[in-house]
Amino acid sequence: MKRYLFLLLWPMAAAAQTLHPLPEPTAPPSPKSYVLHVTDWLNQQPEALQALADFHRRKALGLLSATPTIQAPPNIGDRQNFKVRNFTNGTLENRLFELRAIEARFYLWVEVASLDSGYVDNVKLEALRRALAEATPSGSYNPNQGIIANNEEVFGSPPNVDKDGKTDVLLVDIRDGWNPESGGGFIAGFVYSGDLVPFGNNRDVLYLDTYPSLSQGFPLEQLLATAAHEYQHLIHFNYDQQELTFVNEGLSEWAEILNGYSRRPMRYLSDVKRYNVELFRWSENQSLAVLDDYERAGLFTTYLEERLGALATGAITRDLASGLPGYRNALNSISLDFSDFLVDFHTANFLNDPSLNPAYGYSRTAFQDLRAAPAVVYDGRIATQTPDTTITVQGGGVQYLVWTYVKDFTVTLSGTNFAVRAVRYPPNSAPVVESLSGGSFTFSGVYNRVVLIVVCPTTGTPSQITYRASWSADRTFTPQLAQYDNGQAQTPFALSGGLELLTRFENPRPGYTLLGRVRLPLYFYSQFQNGPPSTAPRDFTLTVRAAQPDGTPGNLLFEQTFNDPRPYQPVTSLTLAFAEIDLFPYANQMGNLPNTFFIGYRDAGSDTNQVVLVTAAYTVENRSFIGPRRDGSWLPLWETRLSDNTRLNNRIIPIRVEFLISDWPVLAEEPPTLATAPRLEAPYPNPFRHEAVLRYHLPKTGPVRLSVYDLLGRQVAVLVDEPRLAGTHVVRLNAERWASGVYLCVFEAEGQRYIQRLYVVH
Repeated sequence: MKRYLFLLLWPMAAAAQTLHPLPEPTAPPSPKSYVLHVTDWLNQQPEALQALADFHRRKALGLLSATPTIQAPPNIGDRQNFKVRNFTNGTLENRLFELRAIEARFYLWVEVASLDSGYVDNVKLEALRRALAEATPSGSYNPNQGIIANNEEVFGSPPNVDKDGKTDVLLVDIRDGWNPESGGGFIAGFVYSGDLVPFGNNRDVLYLDTYPSLSQGFPLEQLLATAAHEYQHLIHFNYDQQELTFVNEGLSEWAEILNGYSRRPMRYLSDVKRYNVELFRWSENQSLAVLDDYERAGLFTTYLEERLGALATGAITRDLASGLPGYRNALNSISLDFSDFLVDFHTANFLNDPSLNPAYGYSRTAFQDLRAAPAVVYDGRIATQTPDTTITVQGGGVQYLVWTYVKDFTVTLSGTNFAVRAVRYPPNSAPVVESLSGGSFTFSGVYNRVVLIVVCPTTGTPSQITYRASWSADRTFTPQLAQYDNGQAQTPFALSGGLELLTRFENPRPGYTLLGRVRLPLYFYSQFQNGPPSTAPRDFTLTVRAAQPDGTPGNLLFEQTFNDPRPYQPVTSLTLAFAEIDLFPYANQMGNLPNTFFIGYRDAGSDTNQVVLVTAAYTVENRSFIGPRRDGSWLPLWETRLSDNTRLNNRIIPIRVEFLISDWPVLAEEPPTLATAPRLEAPYPNPFRHEAVLRYHLPKTGPVRLSVYDLLGRQVAVLVDEPRLAGTHVVRLNAERWASGVYLCVFEAEGQRYIQRLYVVH
């Protein structure tokens, strides 16, 4: 993948701005190298199934101790052959290993060839040994013990086929065909039930890869997560001969989370076609859909932990029942019906707000940004009814139906075998959640949104449901989309460096027009190779500015910080991807829309996950600007060039705007004036447990420092330390890792200092 370093050159040499390198997106939508999970496929082969059945037969007859394979414990430095599967030709081959560590629960062996080649050195070996034996990351089930102990405490015991009480962990170059030139998939680890019988190694074996996993710059955490994943499978061998793949892989995916490692990005929640599937579906390994299945299974099991706790969830591994009966046995411990649990799961994936109800979201920090995209959205501002519509909901699947800006809403549902939960969003108050059955329902009053979560609560035959809806509206609007791009991004992408990215629009009917949905070509550094992790914050500030007489950006009319509402997706093509923000609720804050204005966006907060500049072809005129420069002026996009002399003329920052045009005038309040002096508002909420919002006001552009100290005067955090534009700014403060107590938030601007107290209560 080719890389570029772009330097954005301004016409004024004194105001140069450097942009950092980003890789071009490529198709197909797979990274150059990626981990393959082969354990399920491997252990579905006839010889593997027969080996597992033979192990359980011998175990039931008490014959395991009669065939020990280790007569005396080995010592550090001993060398021994093990049989290792070669995935390129499907054979077992003898490989020589050296014992490098002896722990209470495992032996750690390293392939001699991997030592000789330098794939494994003492630093990597010690880090891996410590993670397996002694410590896991913060947030794991028990950070003070290793992966092996955590998994055994939660899931159960490994088979112990050779009766030595230890698992043999083999660090080995897994022969999977990977090479640094072509990349592709590689196997980071696996377990094999054939090792439980004499034709294999007749031992409990966990295989972990050395090439490329330990030798090509891949993060060690990736291999450790694989170890957690595969060790659950090894434990599962001891209890269950034929578990459903969805259940088994879901437990292994959750084992990675249980041990404090990063989750998958849960991209499947972005599209109804990807999440409205049969619950226990498992696709072929060669299909991209199997990635969705891993995500679904892992998220489903993580949600089980939310309801059951870790130990009750891990007990599913030891349950001899397969598939749905195993889940039901686990849920019986809290007297919860599986169908009700399924509706709660789909509710949590849409709302993800445990403050409404602990069942409606995720408590783990890494999961708190997850939200499923709706199947369809009906705009209550441009119509007053939805005609009869029939949908299919797969067994165990869901569809999310959304109506926005409705009054006195009535919905009618008919069909068989479905469950519905309604979520109503009254203006300026918390959502109201309730369960519905078939028939007609009327929700009196005004709602910003009404959501129907339609679930097929059984895992068999799909359900067909027909719905229709009607509502009233004080007025309706005619939508009109302003779009100047052709839907394709032009390379290169470049980090924005905190600059504001703006495009000019003309008001189609001044005095009769409001802003509806704004579609931003919003990309973050985390969506590109070598950027921050997929769970990094994706917050940004959207702006609306008046146009000056010369056509350049002028006064700020509106500014608001948002989080990217979309599920995470890596950049894999040049087709533009848009984030949609509805500005209709903010009409009064921005005042009457002028004849000509700009819409833009920029970085928010102080995290490293920067907004990325993307452009599209447009040859009519320059409509886009970047800035401000040090002198307060704005650079036309067409006058911008990169360090390789690529010019951005005949391009546009491809923002799209939906105008809402009324038949009679729309009167908006005048926007609030800028503050006359710097001001820091009281934090909200306060006291708080994990996160608070800080809002400050600047009368003019200038340096700002926002920091937090404890009562002993020690600096705890620096939230802002850079120049900021005039206006109102919002900063989110995360104090999850702080001790409970009182802190001082210090705001410094224009030579003045302002202090607010923060109360953290865990």
